[in-house]
Amino acid sequence: MDWKMIEESMHVQQLEYLIRIMLACFCGGLIGLERRRRLKEAGLRTHIILAMGAACMVIVSKYGFSDVDNVDPSRVAANVVTGVSFLGAGVIFVRGGTIKGLTTAAGIWTTAGIGLALGSGMYTMGLATTVILILIQWILHIFAPNSETLVTTELSVLVMNQEGIVQKIINQLDQNHLEIITVKTTGMDEEKLKIIISVRAPKNKALKGLLALHHNRDILEVTGNF
Repeated sequence: MDWKMIEESMHVQQLEYLIRIMLACFCGGLIGLERRRRLKEAGLRTHIILAMGAACMVIVSKYGFSDVDNVDPSRVAANVVTGVSFLGAGVIFVRGGTIKGLTTAAGIWTTAGIGLALGSGMYTMGLATTVILILIQWILHIFAPNSETLVTTELSVLVMNQEGIVQKIINQLDQNHLEIITVKTTGMDEEKLKIIISVRAPKNKALKGLLALHHNRDILEVTGNF
């Protein structure tokens, strides 16, 4: 038995597994970029790690126990799907009676499936599903039925540092029907506070909300690009 040849064969096999994982990272990254551009809860890093983990798990499931008899390699893959379902549930939330995050959760679940496909060596299926998923996210966002085109932007609001001012700004944006994604505060000094708010809304409503902030006496300066 030529042990050197066997060792070289194992190295080649391990290299192929690594390529599968890297390809899963690439596909997960493409999906994550699209989500990050829209300032979604799960972005670039989440999708890369998710696809990589799914690919790694299915490789271990399929090839890691080849020396053990009576092992069902599909069990790990099945549990990945179950586990990712709980992860997707973490990005679903309710605001004002409206459910948000369902599309992102579905994308997370599908990204795990892409990782499983690539980890299993089903390259064409994994790559094709990645392209289809990105096209679905992009095209349906542009041509969403019965809705205006949404824009996402960051508002930079400079205010006098006083109790409850952040909640007042949030309430005002809610009244103008702007969907608030994230809110960050930075203390300029003891008297002034800078609030960075990511919002999403139809362009005309976003501009109306920005104009309303300009008339708020508590606000020293507000900027936003739509």
